[in-house]
Amino acid sequence: MKKHSVQRATQIRIALFLFPILLIFAQCSRKIQDKSIIHQGGELRISKKENKPHLNIHFFGVTNFFIELEGKALLTDPFISNPVSKKVVFGKIATDTSIVDSFIAAVDLKKTRMVSIGHAHYDHLMDWPYMSNFVEPDKVVFAGSETAVNTVAAYNHKLAKVQKVNDLMGNIEQPGQWIYSTDSSMRLMAFEAEHPSHFMGITLYSGHYHEALEEAPVKAKRWKMGQPLSYLVDFLDEGKIQYRIFIQTSNGEKPAGYFPKEMLINHPVDIAFLSIALKGKKIRELEEMVNYIEPQLVFLGHWENFMQEKTAPVRAVAKSNISKHWIYIKEKFPEHPEFVLPMPGSAYVVNGLTKD
Repeated sequence: MKKHSVQRATQIRIALFLFPILLIFAQCSRKIQDKSIIHQGGELRISKKENKPHLNIHFFGVTNFFIELEGKALLTDPFISNPVSKKVVFGKIATDTSIVDSFIAAVDLKKTRMVSIGHAHYDHLMDWPYMSNFVEPDKVVFAGSETAVNTVAAYNHKLAKVQKVNDLMGNIEQPGQWIYSTDSSMRLMAFEAEHPSHFMGITLYSGHYHEALEEAPVKAKRWKMGQPLSYLVDFLDEGKIQYRIFIQTSNGEKPAGYFPKEMLINHPVDIAFLSIALKGKKIRELEEMVNYIEPQLVFLGHWENFMQEKTAPVRAVAKSNISKHWIYIKEKFPEHPEFVLPMPGSAYVVNGLTKD
């Protein structure tokens, strides 16, 4: 046992030593052979029926979506800035307020009622301290792991509710506890998920914060991961579900991120927001999840290189062959559900999603 621990510690030291070199090399990222697969936004009509109100969706990048129904919105994983790799590895990172301003100008963040955090790495949480200045704090419920809440604690104290979900999350065996927005226009339930390893079986910047930080970290390695989470979110009208969405911003092997199948008896998943930052055959994990939840529409996030300037021509994240993944997905799901690989900054209007 001791020998194994020593070997593992050696692996970690080697990995951390090599990481800066690997990360800079990864800046080469991947070209997208067929850029027509990138969706530029517009109207998505999944069904000819229109017995549901329009859902408005804005994609800011990575896994940051603004999902609005009738003036009430959910904000996921607030991160827009894209600090470049050299700053991530060797320097300090901070919100690029001009970039954030240019993206959020397309929406009204005052409509935000809930914020969901998949995990607390910088590329899922870093811009929240700045973006929180544009919400109505007495109307916002912030949900995330203990680490996510503690990482940005100095900026959350005025919110209507800050919920650490570690003790409330469910899993594939049992549901968790519903958390409601202040006006009961939506609710969410968290589920225990995991983060795929970056290399050599090691997940970088893992760890937890059990006490509140006085200010947000300025180095990427200080944005510790905490407990990864997936979410079911219901948009409600007088308690009745109008839309049910599923959010998983980091992939893992089943049962990580899954919820009890029985939860779909009363209402199916209308739209799924899934990560496609997957290596090689790991795309099968996404396939398995889609088969499990059977959504009508899937938005694929975490696909673009987020360690280059936001204004640079978009390229795919280095570890994921998006072009091959897309071909695989379309072969497995030729007609249903519809998949969208959204361009950062794109906007969508989703018309009534009902199964025929």
